[in-house]
Amino acid sequence: MAEPGKLKKRAKKPRKPDSRTVHTRQRILDEAERLFAQSGFHGTSMREVNAAAGSNVAAVHYHFNDKLQLFEAVIARRLDPIADACTENLKRCRAAGLSPPAEVEAMVRAIAEAFVEGTSGRNGQIAAELLNRALGETDAKLGRLANRRFDSIWEELHPLIRSALAHLPPATAYWRVYFMLGSVMRIIRRNPWLDYRSQGLCDPKDVKTAVDELVAYAMAALLAPPRDRIARP
Repeated sequence: MAEPGKLKKRAKKPRKPDSRTVHTRQRILDEAERLFAQSGFHGTSMREVNAAAGSNVAAVHYHFNDKLQLFEAVIARRLDPIADACTENLKRCRAAGLSPPAEVEAMVRAIAEAFVEGTSGRNGQIAAELLNRALGETDAKLGRLANRRFDSIWEELHPLIRSALAHLPPATAYWRVYFMLGSVMRIIRRNPWLDYRSQGLCDPKDVKTAVDELVAYAMAALLAPPRDRIARP
């Protein structure tokens, strides 16, 4: 029992943010994403984010302490769902017990489809530009911040590379996977110039065909013999 004259204090339940607060945070994230995708981290100021979101300095700092925290929140919102989907796709690929050629095909498709899906729909093009900028960031601190969100993908990729590409020296296998990932990043940008450069033969918005073509291209590259065993004309 509580001592006489003293009331037992009840633990306070955390208050749920009201809809206005949630909406403000969402708007800040949306505008910050657009600006980071357009100008990069160093080319975007908090003042620009404030102006674009129609909020004051206090509102941005209430939700995010500084620009780095805001950038991390933007990155997490976009990259984490892609990483989760890709990781699950690769886990299923590993569990299927496929032959090396089939495993390579499943691996490439698992990655490409997760990235295409994660950059589709509303603001998908902005997400694709942000992704390309973030993962290609030359600032070491920012690069680590973005790339570590894909650690779970690489945990699944390492054993797949060793099993599906066992015919290659390890360094060659990783180089080829690196080149394949670069092709995925090109697909998700849906570059309109592709239509012009191909004289109307390739529609950059037709990502299904793009993924199918990538899978065929990547399989040929990944399954090819090491360069010292390729016959020269």
